[in-house]
Amino acid sequence: MLSDPEENKEYVFVIHYDGAFARLIGFKDTDKLNKKTEIGYWLSESYQKKGIITESVKVLLHFAFDELDINRIQIKCAVGNAPSRNIPRKLGFKFEGVERDGELLVDNQFTNIEVYSLIKKDLCC
Repeated sequence: MLSDPEENKEYVFVIHYDGAFARLIGFKDTDKLNKKTEIGYWLSESYQKKGIITESVKVLLHFAFDELDINRIQIKCAVGNAPSRNIPRKLGFKFEGVERDGELLVDNQFTNIEVYSLIKKDLCC
């Protein structure tokens, strides 16, 4: 990530909880020309179900829309991953559909991915 050319660099942030490293959150596949990005998050199991990611995504939404002038943000999660799916739903993201075989998992198996999006104007009026 640090060795990426400047035009391809993404914002990735460390999440600390009670002074401990809980994991990461950040943008990926940012398309500056079309003003869109995706938020990805990874949280250690012992920190899950505490609202940490929901609050972290809220911060990134404001940063992306207000500071980076992004218009569209998406979150993808594996079909059946209810905890991850609940985050965009709580935050007003719209379900767009299922990307079939959208992600190759560690065990070399493809999984279907749910796609959610939030557009800047969704937050207004």
